[in-house]
Amino acid sequence: MGAGKSTIAKRLSYQLGCRLIDMDAYIVSKSGRTIPQIFKEEGEAAFRTMEREAAREIVARYNTPEEKKLDANGNEYVTLVLSLGGGALTGSETAQVIKENTMCVYLKCSVDLLLQRLAEGHSERPLIMNKSREELREYIASTLALRNPSYIGNSRIIVECDGKSAADICNEIIGHLE
Repeated sequence: MGAGKSTIAKRLSYQLGCRLIDMDAYIVSKSGRTIPQIFKEEGEAAFRTMEREAAREIVARYNTPEEKKLDANGNEYVTLVLSLGGGALTGSETAQVIKENTMCVYLKCSVDLLLQRLAEGHSERPLIMNKSREELREYIASTLALRNPSYIGNSRIIVECDGKSAADICNEIIGHLE
């Protein structure tokens, strides 16, 4: 949450010349409701179930021999950038689908960087709306402590984002892919 996943995914898909799917947008399109509506009407557990189903559907559709492309040396290359929500890897089934079928990238940010980004416009994010700055800092720190093991354990690439531009981050990811 606030690491820049959507921004980096858009830029990365453009630089790689491949398709982009934003998991949250996919869920919104499929359900006909916004993420805050889903959280309000059904709760976080229902949303995580939707994430798991979306991950399975996307992988089944795009991780097929017909979708995979080979370079001149016969190596597979990226044909899809999938932007996950910050909590997507907290569900073990979703994490397993992502780990087994993707080149997962963790955009690692400090609490201070996340606080700076999230404090500016957190009213639309269901898990942090109506929090004071100090409550937000505490939430970010505790959430990172809970999620970091899953992020690290399920990612093949970890990019330290503090002090880097979106261009720097994308170039670092592309360097790992080559």
